[in-house]
Amino acid sequence: MQTHSGATPAWAPPPGPTIEYQRAGVWWDAVRVSAALAPAVFDVLDGRSGAVIEDAPGCLLTWFVQPGAAAGWPRLDGVAVLSRGGLSIGVPPAGQRWGELRWLVLPGSEGPWMDAAVLEQALTVGVAQRVGPRRPVTVLCTGCGRPTGEAVLVATAPAAFGPDHGAWACPACAPHLPDGPGVTGVVR
Repeated sequence: MQTHSGATPAWAPPPGPTIEYQRAGVWWDAVRVSAALAPAVFDVLDGRSGAVIEDAPGCLLTWFVQPGAAAGWPRLDGVAVLSRGGLSIGVPPAGQRWGELRWLVLPGSEGPWMDAAVLEQALTVGVAQRVGPRRPVTVLCTGCGRPTGEAVLVATAPAAFGPDHGAWACPACAPHLPDGPGVTGVVR
């Protein structure tokens, strides 16, 4: 395994000829995406992609963002952000465009980094395209107790763990329901 010397002024792929394992969170955070999601992401990026590593056996693509740039991202299905304290990933030699671990998009002269906001947007749209439109969910109305596929959120209450609890009603009952006990905010 090769390592870069402390004299290296900026991050660069390993000079070759072998793969080098590098820890995420030092020079970059790695954003790993399932290969199934990649076509939709590339469509949204429309040529604005930063460097990308393809891991064919793992069916993964990896983009790079500045360390900490993806810390506030929401959780997205099929997307993993590796940051400080995260794993090491295999980085192919500079210019390697063949093999099971290769550069799908080579790093530019400024480095491998992708604009984190642009990548987050592309991933969000890509996940939505892959998952497709949501089917209506049927819930029981808080007011009349009948099932409805057009539920309206009428109130929320904090949960000890996990997401807040919601109170749902049919469109006819929603305007007439009083706030329930423990409700912190009413959505109307």
